[in-house]
Amino acid sequence: MKDNEILQRLNEKRKKILKRMAFAIPLIILGVLCFFTSPMVGAVLVFLGILIIGIIRYSGDYEKDYKESLVRSVFERYFTDIKMQDAGFDYEFVEQTRLIPCGNTYSSDDQISGMYHGIHFTRSDVCMQQVTRTGKTTTTTTYFSGYWMVFDFPKSFTSYLCVKERGFSGGNPGGWFSSIEKFKMENELFNRTYQVYGSSQHDAFYILTPHFMESLLELNEKFYGDLCIGFIENQIHVLIDNHENSFEAPLLREINEEEIRSIDKQVRVITRIIDCLNLVEK
Repeated sequence: MKDNEILQRLNEKRKKILKRMAFAIPLIILGVLCFFTSPMVGAVLVFLGILIIGIIRYSGDYEKDYKESLVRSVFERYFTDIKMQDAGFDYEFVEQTRLIPCGNTYSSDDQISGMYHGIHFTRSDVCMQQVTRTGKTTTTTTYFSGYWMVFDFPKSFTSYLCVKERGFSGGNPGGWFSSIEKFKMENELFNRTYQVYGSSQHDAFYILTPHFMESLLELNEKFYGDLCIGFIENQIHVLIDNHENSFEAPLLREINEEEIRSIDKQVRVITRIIDCLNLVEK
């Protein structure tokens, strides 16, 4: 199906949702006005209005159609063997990497996998936070919010290694009470940009060759957001902490060619990482 046909269909669904939502707006307005005379009634009316809007927003197949048609069509420009699911990475999968603390509040969605020139990848949006409540005060610390990507790598890693940009907000890799050490590399610019944590200095120097460190420095320049790169068994985990949740269907604005370009930009993050790190064997 051509892109313009997809755009037309999605916009028709989007407009229908907005028309149905319009019936809940007077309820919210009435609730706001009632706050001055009866706060309890006002709160109930506002809550009901928001609840109705939420039900209308997510009761149809608009979100699913947006991802299964428009997002998939962009992925098909670059990748093969594409698989998509609403659910993201399991908490246990992320926790076992020991790249950053998971916190006590976790969410993940939009898991998409595929092949790029023989390299398998899987990506998902992930958010990990620590929420602490003391009396009436609630404190939220965000360890990570952004893209989590996993790529095949031709080498197999037997030890723990994590390369973390100095501005990365997550806590200590390896766990708070682990025996992971911090290493300095021979590239001073690399040391000013990244911190290296691992269980074997020998393996760290073996994996982080001068050429590979240059690739990681180049990768740092390509993307908005702080990076964390983990080397686990025969995979590379690339985390971009950019506080974005990708591939969300817009509702208040028209879906047009600009939307496709925005999706394409997010999708090409994957190809640029694979190309920059030279994961494809020549």
